[in-house]
Amino acid sequence: MQPKQKRMTFGVIAVVCFVSILFILTNHPPAFSDDPSTATPIRIGYSDTLALIDPSSGKVSLIDSIEDYAHSAYFHTYPLGIGTLNYKNDFVMGDWDGDGQKTPGALSRGAFYYTNTLQTADPNWTNDWTQIWLGPEGKPVAGYFDSKSDHDCIGVVDQKKLDGTNDTLAFYYTCDFSGSAVPKSQALGVLLPRSELYAGPFQFVAGDWDGDGVESLAVRRGSFIRLTNDAPSTTETPLFETPIDFTAPKTNEYGVVVAGDWDGDGIDTFGLFYQLDSIDVSEFYYRNDFDLESGDYLIQHIRDFLESPFHRVHLFATSWRQQCVLFSCEGFPR
Repeated sequence: MQPKQKRMTFGVIAVVCFVSILFILTNHPPAFSDDPSTATPIRIGYSDTLALIDPSSGKVSLIDSIEDYAHSAYFHTYPLGIGTLNYKNDFVMGDWDGDGQKTPGALSRGAFYYTNTLQTADPNWTNDWTQIWLGPEGKPVAGYFDSKSDHDCIGVVDQKKLDGTNDTLAFYYTCDFSGSAVPKSQALGVLLPRSELYAGPFQFVAGDWDGDGVESLAVRRGSFIRLTNDAPSTTETPLFETPIDFTAPKTNEYGVVVAGDWDGDGIDTFGLFYQLDSIDVSEFYYRNDFDLESGDYLIQHIRDFLESPFHRVHLFATSWRQQCVLFSCEGFPR
């Protein structure tokens, strides 16, 4: 082979190797390492992970990994910077401005407070919060409810007594963050009623259960979950599927249901977060499908990086997703 041909051959091989490596990096996030010097957030931009909010200290802990006993390098804990909220408020995460990044929000006495920024490495960083009126006092639910919107919407579930036994539910939501819009409403009816022996507090989440790109509601009560694929913006009364009877990972704790796309396949599924009283480690049980009856869960043990023992305060657990390119988060401290 002539030198020129050799150079051309080597050049072709180098290009093929480079393209192959780039393909692997962009489709297979790097493996987990417990060495903090090499720790790199895994699956960022590919799947959802947990965010924990401590209302007593006013701090949020954003977790960049869903691996068991994730290293502290995967946690970003910082003060929310809003002093008007307290332990009675409910927190969520959502993309409020359409930039692809989920950021915190909180419902307080009918008003919804939100920010479009996360703490950066800039020492002069401040957190700006905006307030809009939502109306009812209840549990906030964030989700991409309207395909015409370029950002997430925020809603709240209103629960009223229908009779001496059952409750009737309604969902008030808005995708307009201008502050002047009147929230829309959707009647949910009677779901998982006590008269049919369903018991326990209602917990609502939103997710894309069928992969159509639009999110809709699901309700958990006790060991049952009912979901609908009818987004609030598409129908006045959604059709809820047959209840899923799931096997709870723990029988002595109620837990918090969380929705997210844990494996990056474009379909949201469920998880259960348990805040343990005896130790400073919480547990997150989740599945990547809807076979919740099997009782076979993946598990993530989560160490406390909120600087307050888990058993002293009620933490809010929700899903979030950090938007990065090739695992590089500009301005996001490690």
